[in-house]
Amino acid sequence: MKEIKLIGLILILLCCKNVEKRTPDTEFYDLKGSVKFVSEKMIATIYDEFLDTTESYFTIINRSFDKNGYQTLTECFSEDSMLLSWLEYDKNGNTIQFDKDGNQQNITKKVSEEEDVFYVESHAPKSKEVLQKTWTKFENGRMAWQKSIRIKDNFYYEDVYYRNNESLDTLIKRKFGYEISEDYHLINVKYLSFDAKGSWTERLEYSLSDTNNYIVKQRRIEYYE
Repeated sequence: MKEIKLIGLILILLCCKNVEKRTPDTEFYDLKGSVKFVSEKMIATIYDEFLDTTESYFTIINRSFDKNGYQTLTECFSEDSMLLSWLEYDKNGNTIQFDKDGNQQNITKKVSEEEDVFYVESHAPKSKEVLQKTWTKFENGRMAWQKSIRIKDNFYYEDVYYRNNESLDTLIKRKFGYEISEDYHLINVKYLSFDAKGSWTERLEYSLSDTNNYIVKQRRIEYYE
């Protein structure tokens, strides 16, 4: 299965991922300075070799931060500016996801922490049924790898991150699907622009095995005065 076949689903999963972190969230997202708000547009370009056609679409994720650098709100929008879902964070470090109509979808709580690996579970708000399990390992305060299993359909994904001396992603090893594979998709990361504070504002992510399929991420960043 090619990575690009489920890219739309991966984008939604990315905007819903959250674990308790030891550093301010702004550092986690490679943001410099006192960031108030960041809007990230992810433009996916997909080539279908069977139909010989290319499509592009995008998802927008907006994140708000307090003056200490911690997230207060995350919102996910479709390409036609329709609100898909949003996340709120309570004082206990739990994450609550709502759908576009304001209904609670799940609550994510930390279950355990061992040797810098955080294990969290997402529960249905009423039945308390476990919907998703996620493990995240940190090294030097940054994410080293993350894997997750969605219980309903046994969908699995895993990301392994490689970074340069400036702690910026340079390579992501990813695998996902309904059966756990031994093979990873290799995704190269190239930075295209930075702002005056040193935060990246545009980057390119592309498969090393198929450069016809790629994602461009563009960020608009607002800072506290």
